[in-house]
Amino acid sequence: MWFGPEMTGRWSLEINDLFQGARCARAAGGGQWLALGFSKKTDWLFFSWNPSRPGCCLATPDEIRALKESFSSTPSFTSAVTSHICGSRLSNAEQIGSDRILALRFTKTIGAGFLKMISLIMETAGTSVNMILLDGDDHVLECDRRIFPEKSHKPSRIPGAGYIPPDPFPGPLPTELDPLTRPAPHGTRGIGAPLVKLLWRSWHLYTPNRWKQAMVRTAGPKLQDAQLRTHAGVPFVFPLVLPDTQKLDSGALESARSRVVRMLISNLVDAIRREMLKPLVKRERSLTNSITAMQGRLEDSSLAEQWKNFGELLLSNPDKITRGMTSVSLYDWRKEDQVTIRLNPHITPADNASRYFARYKKQVRASREIGIQLSRAIREREMVRSEKEQIEILDDIADVSTLSRENKQPSGNRRKARPAAPPHRVFRYDDREFYAGLNERGNRWITFSLASPGDIWFHARNTPGSHVLMKVPDAEPHSQEHVIFGASLAAYYSRARLSGKVAVDYTERKYVRSRPDGGKAGVLYDHFSTVTISPELWKKKMSESESDPPGGKT
Repeated sequence: MWFGPEMTGRWSLEINDLFQGARCARAAGGGQWLALGFSKKTDWLFFSWNPSRPGCCLATPDEIRALKESFSSTPSFTSAVTSHICGSRLSNAEQIGSDRILALRFTKTIGAGFLKMISLIMETAGTSVNMILLDGDDHVLECDRRIFPEKSHKPSRIPGAGYIPPDPFPGPLPTELDPLTRPAPHGTRGIGAPLVKLLWRSWHLYTPNRWKQAMVRTAGPKLQDAQLRTHAGVPFVFPLVLPDTQKLDSGALESARSRVVRMLISNLVDAIRREMLKPLVKRERSLTNSITAMQGRLEDSSLAEQWKNFGELLLSNPDKITRGMTSVSLYDWRKEDQVTIRLNPHITPADNASRYFARYKKQVRASREIGIQLSRAIREREMVRSEKEQIEILDDIADVSTLSRENKQPSGNRRKARPAAPPHRVFRYDDREFYAGLNERGNRWITFSLASPGDIWFHARNTPGSHVLMKVPDAEPHSQEHVIFGASLAAYYSRARLSGKVAVDYTERKYVRSRPDGGKAGVLYDHFSTVTISPELWKKKMSESESDPPGGKT
């Protein structure tokens, strides 16, 4: 577990401070996550019960939008939450049983002043990882993971069943500890095992009574008085200063953001990228094997000249060959040596020569065809590698989701199902539109279909990356600020994005032409200028601008 039960208690306090009395206006969800949006509140309240990243935190609208784009369907549990909780107000949030169980109580006015009570329970205790919706009588309305009594010793989690919390942690409560004995290193109720182990190692720093008082406060109602600190990157709550820990200035909900919603987004990006790369890796391997085989066959084509030479030698030495011979040794003036030529004893020397000439012509035709196929295979492999590089560059979930949806479209129906352009992103800054391709098709569409001759085209120098285009309205000059924004965008959508500074070339679209052999960017260009820029600068400029936030239409 990433967070101890003391963090669950702190979350409940902060949820009450931030959202108590607020109306839940909307809900969103996907695989093992749920987000609630409240009226007049910018941040969403985010829950994850994924076993590898369980927790609660705040999430920005952009983070929720990005997660929603990666899920094509709405889970039934999210639909149930939308139906029962949206429109209700949060009464209070509380921790159940000093454990990793967080309960949110909602009320909704129905009819003539009647109140409807609904509870939302997040369980992340031990192996009990679930999200449950309860009615006013604490009966299950819906849950993410159903547990049937005949199949498990755990409490039932099926609609209509009464809610029974998971079995409590077997360790003692802090109030039950002997003040003269340090707590067991395997855990204490209300305090996470990593924190207890830290206390065990630091026991010599304070008196036993002071330790017990601190632990009682951590697992009790005075939790808000305890400091929020971090150890090895994991936040926890404790009143005393401990070695190798740092104080956190942000709240518990904010500090959990990097290990809950952002980590979930990062994992989703990695998973989507892996799925998109699988067929490309397989295709690249297949093409490489085919290219190797064809190159070997081309090397064998050198025999064609040998067959031709044999035929010419047979025709020029008829006096040395008689019918019935199985081979003949003749002087080859080209090699300045004797060569042995196999013969068919049942045909004439002229017919033997004709057979060698036929083999020569067949080998020449095959070599020509192999050469064409080899060129095609090499070009296709370059395109596959370019697409792989483009996918590996992307780390924004909106980008990879857009590209993934494109790849999942059936090829026969792609034009009908997606009449819009190939995968790309649009960004608006200072009344200008900037386009970034997300794959080879998107790049070529932006450069050779969308662009006008006077538009400005950007690409990171000597490195794989997206084509970026700035649309330039007629008779409207562009500023250096526009160039800086477009160049930073091209640097960000390139393999060099992790560098502090990236060299980016830019020129008018009329100076960009297609490159027959592919190569970097698949184009040739001239009359260009170069700017060295930070790949992250465009984000800063976007946030400072009054334009729309990043992540425009696709």
